[in-house]
Amino acid sequence: MLNKVKTENITRAYIHSYNIAMEITKNPDFAVQIALNVIIAMLAVEPKEPMFNPFQAVIEQMAAQVHKEGSEKEYDRTENEAD
Repeated sequence: MLNKVKTENITRAYIHSYNIAMEITKNPDFAVQIALNVIIAMLAVEPKEPMFNPFQAVIEQMAAQVHKEGSEKEYDRTENEAD
């Protein structure tokens, strides 16, 4: 999700990329394409924030509960050498 700081950084990167491309190419349409591709590349390599998955949380909680109940289970017979 984009927050204010990230949005401002992306905007600055776009403007900077556009200005550099305009200096080199002198073509506004081409400069827009270059600046957009820079932004797309920046967002593609940026590490993604892990998303909260409610289904995974429920499954993990169920697994923990089953594990807890299983570890507290008492057996009525004792082990012997034949086991």
